[in-house]
Amino acid sequence: TPEIARIADAGARAVETILDTARAGVPAADVAKAAGKVVEPILEDIVFHHNFGYPVGIGYPGTWIETLGFFLRIDNPRPLKPGMVFHLPMSFRKFGEFGANQSHTIRISEDGPAEALTKTEARLHVLGGA
Repeated sequence: TPEIARIADAGARAVETILDTARAGVPAADVAKAAGKVVEPILEDIVFHHNFGYPVGIGYPGTWIETLGFFLRIDNPRPLKPGMVFHLPMSFRKFGEFGANQSHTIRISEDGPAEALTKTEARLHVLGGA
């Protein structure tokens, strides 16, 4: 539907914004704030966790959600460092109707923008339907 496409587009644009913003030395809060501006227009229509990235890799034992770590959230003022790896969970839901999820895994570079380790485009891929 047009509504799902609009929500999914916000997720894809948030992923691109994070890729453009996340650099070594940039505070995690600044990355989250930039992505937050992209999703702000859809927030009253959906449920979102406001976690724009969580750490992945050998330093972070796998669980369904990390309880400790370095998140891309507006309450994390710490700077990004080269070699950090994050999963970007752009997961938007409208209860009882639909969910639109795009994500990437990224690595913070020594210099320059973050590198997308995910090689597919963050786009709407419709599953099921009528």
